[in-house]
Amino acid sequence: MTQAEVTAKQATPEAIDAAKKQVVAQENKVNLANDSVTNAAKQVSPKELNQAQQDQLVAQKSVDNQKNQLSSATEYVNDAKQKVAAASDQVQRLQKEVDQVNAGSYQVASEQAQKSLSDAQAKLQQAQQALNDAEQKQSQLNQSLQANQQVLDKAKDDKANADQQVTSANEKLSAAKQALQVAQKSLPSLAGIPVVKVTPSYTEAYKQATKTLDAGWTTPTIDPNSEAGQRLAAASKEVEQQDGFNTNPAQGGDGMGYEFLGFDDQRNGKFRVTMVGYQPTEQDLNTTLSIDSMTKDQQRELSQFAALILNQVRSQMGLPLLTVNDAALDITQHEASLVEEAKWHDSNAINQANQYGQDKYGLHGRETLVFVYDRNYNGFSIPSTTAKFTMADIKTLTYYGIVGMLFSDEGQSFGHTTSLLAYMPTTDHQYYFGVALDKFGNIHQTVYASLPNLVWTDNSTLSGVDSVLPHDLGNSYDSDYDALKQQATTAQHELATKQAQVDQAQATLTSAQAKQQQANDQVANAQATLDTITKQLNQANDKVKGANHQVDVAQDSVKQAQVAKQQADNNLKQLDNSRQSKVEALIVAKEVLKQAQAQLADAQAKQNTEEQKLADAKNKLQVATEQVQQAQINYDAAVLQATKQAQQKLLQANSDLQAAKAQLAKLRQANDNLTVANQAVTAAELKLATAKEGLQAANDQLSITTQSYDEAVKALQVALAKLKVAQQNVEAHLAKPGETTPEVEPAKPAETKSETQQVKQAEQQLATKHQTVTLSAKQQVKNSHHVATNKEQATAKANQLPQTGNEPSSELSLLGVAVVAALGTLGFAKKRKN
Repeated sequence: MTQAEVTAKQATPEAIDAAKKQVVAQENKVNLANDSVTNAAKQVSPKELNQAQQDQLVAQKSVDNQKNQLSSATEYVNDAKQKVAAASDQVQRLQKEVDQVNAGSYQVASEQAQKSLSDAQAKLQQAQQALNDAEQKQSQLNQSLQANQQVLDKAKDDKANADQQVTSANEKLSAAKQALQVAQKSLPSLAGIPVVKVTPSYTEAYKQATKTLDAGWTTPTIDPNSEAGQRLAAASKEVEQQDGFNTNPAQGGDGMGYEFLGFDDQRNGKFRVTMVGYQPTEQDLNTTLSIDSMTKDQQRELSQFAALILNQVRSQMGLPLLTVNDAALDITQHEASLVEEAKWHDSNAINQANQYGQDKYGLHGRETLVFVYDRNYNGFSIPSTTAKFTMADIKTLTYYGIVGMLFSDEGQSFGHTTSLLAYMPTTDHQYYFGVALDKFGNIHQTVYASLPNLVWTDNSTLSGVDSVLPHDLGNSYDSDYDALKQQATTAQHELATKQAQVDQAQATLTSAQAKQQQANDQVANAQATLDTITKQLNQANDKVKGANHQVDVAQDSVKQAQVAKQQADNNLKQLDNSRQSKVEALIVAKEVLKQAQAQLADAQAKQNTEEQKLADAKNKLQVATEQVQQAQINYDAAVLQATKQAQQKLLQANSDLQAAKAQLAKLRQANDNLTVANQAVTAAELKLATAKEGLQAANDQLSITTQSYDEAVKALQVALAKLKVAQQNVEAHLAKPGETTPEVEPAKPAETKSETQQVKQAEQQLATKHQTVTLSAKQQVKNSHHVATNKEQATAKANQLPQTGNEPSSELSLLGVAVVAALGTLGFAKKRKN
């Protein structure tokens, strides 16, 4: 199948219809591209052009305003010119009258002077009325200005008052906040102080157990196996169960605990000590220290912490409270510095400390000790004086030691209990308390008192001597839990009062600020109104000034007319002396003319100034106009660029449209070529029928033997085989234009010598007709080639039909036609396959 046939086969009605739709779609795209070209200018922002045009409008407004100023100056010039013209006319007239003294002319002059006077008086009346109107408006605006000035003054007074109130409110708020801060700083805090409650049975058991004990210096003990000791032990367990702590693990208590905090940089575990019933403050948790780094303030803080716990118990039991003071802190720290034993009470340090306390302050002490070094409280220990721990850790251990020594001390015969509850006589009925850490990390908790008839000497006690009274005890520090609690309650009420005062001061300030803002708004509004009235008043003043000028001009005209009228009347009355009078009048008129000319010169000078200003404004307008033109050029260039881009899209759309139309034309041309080919087939069939008729006639005329017929048929078959090969070469060549297609060799039938001779005879018979038939065939092929070439040229772009004018294919076609023609002349005919 040839390329033309393939193209023709593709040219179905559906394909043509689809090509038409594609053309319509491309036409729509072309229309959209046309719209884009049309609307390209709308896509460009005219912001720069608009700004230039706005500047041009401002410059134009300035020119228009200057034109008004020039117009006003021109009016003054025109007025001055009118005066000069009037005065000049008067001079000329009087000059003529002087030159020609005539009674009739004097009468006419008098009448004209009267008319001029009447006209001048009418203009004066109009000018005066305009002046009155302008002055009335001016008076109204002045009154309004004064009234609004009063409003503004009052608004300013209100604003000043509001400003003062805001300042006062700010001062009161600042004072209230300062008072609140003072109250907050002075608020006693019981945060981080564990609460310990004893039972009445504990108090009673303790008092019963200690009432028969020796109250001397030696630490009193209670036999835990005695009835009193057993009751006290049982009562102690009740307190532990009530308060939720049990310090003895052997009796089912929790003892110490710890909270794991992770690992440090050396992968050592970090944790903090915990104790049931105690929650440290954030400050204590975040305060890190060591034995070497503990300050006096931290020692005092730890001593107050322990005293506040002990005083809760002592208060509930009706015992005297402990007092933390400088003396107790000093003695305890002195003892801690003397300790040389790590795991037990250092007697030497205790004796030296008591001697030190007696000599310096008149005090003796009973020590209790919480062991820390090399004692494993769930892993917590202090290995050196530089080991780091928190204030929360050391307070937890202190709390642990206190409750253990108060409520789980039967193993020590309650000696720690009696020491902490200070069962001993005193000379001043007071008990003092201090806490300190030694270099081994042990916590010393010591109660001090001045004992009657006891003096410490040579590390032993002596009795029966004069007592030493306490002295030089230094400052005392809060350690009364109940008093601090009451103070905290009172301070909380005071703090609430101060906070309420702050809130009230803040509300007062907010209200004052609102009034201040309102006053500011009133001042602004009043000022704006006053500015508007002032502007209107200035305009009214200008109108009054202009009206006064018009009145002055009218008055001058009236005066001149009156002078002229009087002169005319005098001329009539004093005809004899008319010339002299006219001469005098002429002199006056000339003087008036001179003054008018001077006024004209001044007005023209002002006019020249305004003209120069107008020229300057026009120059600025010209610059603005050039900027508008440049902005327009820029805008047009941007529009042009956008239009070019849109036009490029339009060109592409048109190109796509032409391609679609070309495809449609190609399909239509292929359809037309198919029609022409069908017509050619029909004509060939007609010719074939005619040839058959001629062949039949030739067969009737010729007598051909069967043998000759068979030989001719074989020759014809050979020729037809060659013809078929030639046709295949032609079709292959037509399918691939510009390429040389190798010829297909026909299958050669078996030939005998006789058959070869018969073929040669057939060729000889064909030779006679060869020249004529060949010429005829060449002519037919030429005509066919000419027609095909014309059709291919007409539809080359539409369907790309292959050319058939190449020389090899033409010769093969010629050979086939020649063979057919020759066979026809010999009377052979082959039946056409349908």
